[in-house]
Amino acid sequence: MAKRRTSKTGLPPVAEQALALTLEKVRTSQILVQSPEFVERFPYLLRKAREDAGLSIRALGRRVAIDPTFISRLERKLAPPPTWPTMAAIVAALPASELAQVVERSGGPRLRHSVLQMTNDLQKLIVSLPATTFSDNAWVDTVETQLRKCLMLVRASRDAHRRM
Repeated sequence: MAKRRTSKTGLPPVAEQALALTLEKVRTSQILVQSPEFVERFPYLLRKAREDAGLSIRALGRRVAIDPTFISRLERKLAPPPTWPTMAAIVAALPASELAQVVERSGGPRLRHSVLQMTNDLQKLIVSLPATTFSDNAWVDTVETQLRKCLMLVRASRDAHRRM
């Protein structure tokens, strides 16, 4: 009987490749905007949004759970614009700002597409798992819990948008 080949993660090579491709897509989708214009304007937009909201760097940092030193570096062009999760937290704290409008126009459609693509990739990855994976009840329960959390986030965001 031939032994089934697995990788360091214990997944078959096909699943390992699918996982690597999905993770790479996640990493690249995290970069909100790569346009030089946005990168150039971002520090100004961030500072203006923060000041217009009457927030200090520390207050914004507390509000979005980001180190104030990092926010300061962003405003002084010492760090590139942040990845999507960090940008989303900043924009959520400054919703009426020009920064929020620019992020929605430029990043929103790309990120929506990325989410759809990642869910499709996740389906393919799950199908490629060896059947024995699904006999691990703790693993299955964890996956189900994580997927339920994702659905709750989607529904809560949709409902919040409807109330606006």
